[in-house]
Amino acid sequence: MEPFLNHPRVLGLGEVMTPADVIGRRPEMMKKIERMNGRPMDGHAPALSGPALQAYHLAGILTDHECNSFEQALERLRSGFYVQVREGSAAKNARPILEGALKAGISFDRFVLCTDDKHPAEIRKEGHISAIIKMAIELGVEPITAYKMATINTANLYGLRDLGAIAPGRRADLVILNNLETVDIAEVYKDGKPLREVEAPHSSVRFPSLLHSVRIGTLPRNCFSLKPRGSFPVILMDQHKITTKLEYMDLPVDGEGEFTPGGDLLKIAVIQRHEGNGRIGVGVIQGFGLKNGAIASTVSHDSHNLVVVGDNDEDMITAVEALKES
Repeated sequence: MEPFLNHPRVLGLGEVMTPADVIGRRPEMMKKIERMNGRPMDGHAPALSGPALQAYHLAGILTDHECNSFEQALERLRSGFYVQVREGSAAKNARPILEGALKAGISFDRFVLCTDDKHPAEIRKEGHISAIIKMAIELGVEPITAYKMATINTANLYGLRDLGAIAPGRRADLVILNNLETVDIAEVYKDGKPLREVEAPHSSVRFPSLLHSVRIGTLPRNCFSLKPRGSFPVILMDQHKITTKLEYMDLPVDGEGEFTPGGDLLKIAVIQRHEGNGRIGVGVIQGFGLKNGAIASTVSHDSHNLVVVGDNDEDMITAVEALKES
C-alpha cells in the first residue's frame, strides 16, 4: 500500500473489513492503520455493537455502510461514525434508516449516500446516487437536506475541500435540475464544461492475466453429492440484505440418502477456481427464489471463487461449464 499513499487520487483506506483484527490489535492491521496517519478510513462492520463498535471507531474508522436498520445506524452516529446510507442492487437499507431518522427527528449532518454495489443496467434505468436522493425526498426528507447528504456531507467527510458546494475555489462539477424534488436532471457539468463536451476515456488495452482465470478441472458427475445426516446447517437469505442467518433443519432425502432440492431449499456449492485443486464445498440455501435450473458466478467477494446455486446437479454442472468456456 505504501507506494500509493502519496498518489493524488488516494484519499485513505477503503473498507477495513476485519473488525476483529482492529479490535484485537493484530500487528499487520495496526501497521496499515498507522500508515494512514490520520487519513479517512472506511469501515465495514455488520452487526458490530457495544464496546467492540466503540473500539473499532477508536482506531480511527470513520464510516460504516453495513447498517441494516435505523437502530444500527443510530448506534454508529452516537459512537461518532458517519453513516453511509446504502441502496444498491442486493442491499436495500435506505428506507428503514431514513424513515427511522425522520421519526426520531435527528440531524442528517453525518449521513452520506452510497450504493455499495449496483448493476450497470439498474444505474442506466434508475440513476445512481440520484435515485437515493429521490427516495429520501419521497420519504419526507427536506430536498436541500437530501442533496447535502450526496454533496457537502460527503466532501467534508473525505476532506475534499474543492468539491461539494458552489463557491469560489470549488471545482465546477455541477448538476443542473429541471425539478428539485423529482431530481429531474437537465445538464451535467464537469470542471465547468457540459458533459457532452467532455471526452470519455477509452482503452483498448487487454490484460491477458485477466483471461483464462477460471481454472477448474473436469467435474465428476457426483461432484455436488450431499448426504446430510441429522440436523443440517442451512443458509437463510435476508430479502434485500446481504446478511444471512443460520438454521439447522432435517432435509428431504431420496432412497439413497441424497438431499433432494425443492420448494425453497436449493443446493449451493463453492468451487475453488484459482488453482484447479478440485476443492468443492456443498451446502443448502433457503430464500434464493430460483426454480427449474441453476445460476453460477465467479464474482464473489472477497475470494471470488465460483459459486453455483441450483435445484438439480445437471444444471449446476452446465452453469459451471459455461463459465469455464467463457
